[in-house]
Amino acid sequence: MAELGPKNESVPENLYEIEQSIGNGDKRLEIKKYTDWAADNLKDRLGIENLSTIEGTYLRNTVERLMPKIKEEKKLANNGEMSSLHVTEFEEEAATLWLYDLYGIHPKDIPHTYIVEDENENTNYNFENALKSDARKKYEELKSEGHNVHFHSKIPDDFKEYIRRLREKTNHE
Repeated sequence: MAELGPKNESVPENLYEIEQSIGNGDKRLEIKKYTDWAADNLKDRLGIENLSTIEGTYLRNTVERLMPKIKEEKKLANNGEMSSLHVTEFEEEAATLWLYDLYGIHPKDIPHTYIVEDENENTNYNFENALKSDARKKYEELKSEGHNVHFHSKIPDDFKEYIRRLREKTNHE
């Protein structure tokens, strides 16, 4: 998940950079850049790299399905009609839907630890899956108090290993 960035930034920085780099409205280039971003997230968060042709196709299709939703949420956040904290973390949602579509792993079954880092107090607050809303509240609370905070999540290594074995078995059958 991309950090929410500086205080006055309403959307993740990578999303802004992708949109600025496209410029000319080339839909294929836009899809490729978003797909590359999602693939980088799969690698960074889940250790998934070297996608098979089928996996890559599923990821591209997932990205295409998500793009209208992401653009609408970004527009709402930029207009102040929606908190930027509730804008879908594109790269995380793409990975989640990809796992569900391709491997049948339901999003609620993906373990996460949500981490709120408070740089002022040099403290991390950890929240398990079911407490994501509490983590977001803690982030907002610290931010409103003027703290320099970051919000992100981590997926446990044993789940990453499970995915690696599942992909290996599936891609060799």
